[in-house]
Amino acid sequence: MASLGKTAKNIAMADSRIRPLANSLTLGSFVLAFGSLMLACTAALADDPPVTTQIVDLANKLNGVHPGFRAFHAKGVVVDGSFKASPEAARFSRATLFNGHLIPVTVRFSDGNGMPNVADGSPAANPHGMAIKYHLPGGADTDMVTNSLNFFPAGTAEDFRDLLQAIIASPPDAPKPTKLEQFFASHPNAPKAFGTAATPDSYADEEYHGINAFIFVDKAGRRQAVRYLLVPEKLVHLTPEEAVKQPPDFLSDEVTRRIAREPVIFHLRAQLAEPGDQTKDGSQPWPDDRKVIELGVLTLNKLVANSLEAEKKLLFMPTSLTDGIELSDDPLTSARAAAYAVSFARRNQPGVASSGATQPSTVSPYASGEMQAFCPIQLNLESTVIKNALFVRLEANPGKEKDLAQFLQAGLGMAQQESTTPVWFALQLGPSTFGVFDAFFDEAGREAHLNGPIAQALGANARKLLAQAPSIERIDVLGAKLPG
Repeated sequence: MASLGKTAKNIAMADSRIRPLANSLTLGSFVLAFGSLMLACTAALADDPPVTTQIVDLANKLNGVHPGFRAFHAKGVVVDGSFKASPEAARFSRATLFNGHLIPVTVRFSDGNGMPNVADGSPAANPHGMAIKYHLPGGADTDMVTNSLNFFPAGTAEDFRDLLQAIIASPPDAPKPTKLEQFFASHPNAPKAFGTAATPDSYADEEYHGINAFIFVDKAGRRQAVRYLLVPEKLVHLTPEEAVKQPPDFLSDEVTRRIAREPVIFHLRAQLAEPGDQTKDGSQPWPDDRKVIELGVLTLNKLVANSLEAEKKLLFMPTSLTDGIELSDDPLTSARAAAYAVSFARRNQPGVASSGATQPSTVSPYASGEMQAFCPIQLNLESTVIKNALFVRLEANPGKEKDLAQFLQAGLGMAQQESTTPVWFALQLGPSTFGVFDAFFDEAGREAHLNGPIAQALGANARKLLAQAPSIERIDVLGAKLPG
């Protein structure tokens, strides 16, 4: 059974209050609206882009536009290895990741700056990042995206946008108090967060933190809020004076030489929240005395050929979860994923301006009776015609409308990795009603999508985001006129 179908069935079984979906969008009305939707997505109406797009635009303004590279963490190196969970991990989560089998992984180490030529020893390269893609049995993936800050300088996407704006507005000759000083005064944890960053002597000798909380669910349905830690065999930081004397690529060069010589080991751990600990703000760390458990060991032992080319194709999404691991109420997780999707779309679309001026992103607030397109279409129509489609209708949990919108925005990046999904839209149909329309060359492409990463991510996040089971309509396309 397809993953999305399982999601619908599981939600329906879990919640006896679920009522049948009403007012379903008919195929006829969808076809009538589709032409307008195409125009909306291709018109590049960027007067009021979503905050996640604003964040990417500001990163480009701060660090410059570098086609083909990430807006954040532009410089990095990719390696492969494996993960083996500890017996304790399975006590807290039923996730396949923690069943004790050897799980292949792909890891990207990175500098935090958006400039691909930043010197590794420069303060601008902090914080460093470690993103992990766990390749689960059956072809699914689940991701962890961590960095070397102990906690994040902002608790919401809006605060992070305002922080970037403040940095840009605070050059050395800015009048006092600068915009950045004013931001720090109103967000006192921000300078404290930046103060936890340092330059390591190696990517392999740094500690990385999962700044957002997630929820582990065990086989009995018990839930436990956690934050991830990736702990090296030894932690070694350089002084600022030592760091600036290093060669510009010393971190990537060192870890490449090390893995060619011997495996690099990290211990994946989880800090456990106690009752009363908040989970919605990554800028507020939990007390240091909270229990930390061992989840397993990462062994990195293989260099990836042509790392620069490989990393351009990789998208690490903090919302790409698996059964047994769920989102918490932290809104920044979905916002991060949506911003990564925007950045991924830009760096993988030659000819589209990286500044975002021509991006056909979300542009206008919802107005009654109109559809709003949250993500641009992806077209690859050179070889054949569109034959099959899907329409999925989603109703947000009360208060989770924004989170669901950001989740769907993040889906764009995953859709662009599906070669058999040439057309994909995320839609807002009403204040709390959303939809996904996607189209395929054949039935095999449709089935692959139903079992793909977007469906799996929706299933993992359904309990938090959805008020009821998704309505899934299979559509046969009789004819289509599309750009290109």
